[in-house]
Amino acid sequence: MTLGQRIKQLRVDKELNQPELANAMGIEQSYLSKLENDKAFPSDEMFEKLLTALKMTVDDFIKGLDRTYVIKHLSKLNFVKQHTQALTQSNAKYLFKWIIISSVMIALGVTFYMAGEKSWVAPSQVQALYKSMGVVKEGESLLLFEDSPRSLSNEVLTRIEPKTVHLSQKNGDFFVKSVTGGQRYYKYIRTGVQRNRVLNNWLRIVGLFVGVLGVVGLLIEPKVRRLRSFG
Repeated sequence: MTLGQRIKQLRVDKELNQPELANAMGIEQSYLSKLENDKAFPSDEMFEKLLTALKMTVDDFIKGLDRTYVIKHLSKLNFVKQHTQALTQSNAKYLFKWIIISSVMIALGVTFYMAGEKSWVAPSQVQALYKSMGVVKEGESLLLFEDSPRSLSNEVLTRIEPKTVHLSQKNGDFFVKSVTGGQRYYKYIRTGVQRNRVLNNWLRIVGLFVGVLGVVGLLIEPKVRRLRSFG
């Protein structure tokens, strides 16, 4: 669409005929006809009168024109030139912020994910595992349940109820704990690493989510750039 076609389009949209718009601009109808047929190019003063008569801003006027056309043909007009320069600067600042925020999100995503993966926030704990097979009554051997099940009486077999205990450090090869009905003999099994899986998993999930959003932000930045360009 050319400048003349845009002027005619807006005049028709405003339901004005040529004499009415020419009168509002304070010009001859013949000159307006030349403008609409691209046989004349308005001065800055004339373009300002056109915008005033149409009750439009520069931004509204050039939105219907191709960006390349505006830069190539309408940049002669100071109103348009100043507007495009201001718009370019504004877009540059916006896109700079967009890139910075996306980059920060990627960095945060990686940090959160690694915090969960390496247990930086919820460190792993070394724990000693002890196991008891059941309650030993008074007078019975603490090693009662160490015997083969075949050698145990039916009454003893009914007391088999395995329980485990995790200690922050190894406390010998065994320890005895008084419980209801007797004692429990806890035998050392092994030392392992206990992780806070819930918190670490959440950190990994949040990290992936934030990181992916940051990557998507950078990938769509060119499209955002085009959408924010006028025309």
